[in-house]
Amino acid sequence: MADSILDSIKKSLDIATDDDSFDSDIKLHANAALGILVQNGIGKRLTISDGSETWDDFKDGTQVNGNQLFELIPQYVFVYVKILFDPPAAAASLKAYRATCDELLWRLNVEYDTDARIKEGESNELL
Repeated sequence: MADSILDSIKKSLDIATDDDSFDSDIKLHANAALGILVQNGIGKRLTISDGSETWDDFKDGTQVNGNQLFELIPQYVFVYVKILFDPPAAAASLKAYRATCDELLWRLNVEYDTDARIKEGESNELL
């Protein structure tokens, strides 16, 4: 996934990749989503600054089990940014987006928690 995080988010929002008029808002929301993922033990610490950052830059190679579902990470970020940047007018649609966001984060937590437990087990063996 060598795609630019910023460009792929813009595509998901139907914004041309060469249109930079919303970049600061999109980066703000995307960085919040990435921060939430990192706080949940998913991926590496990464800040989108100039748009050159890729999904591969966010992937932590040591998270072998979780990375099997890495494609859920862009989806989580897309939905999270959509809710904040361009929320749907209908309350039911907004509720569906939020439910999707919550479910994606839950699923990612389940998968990436396996990696955390394996790391804890390895560190206990060394003590």
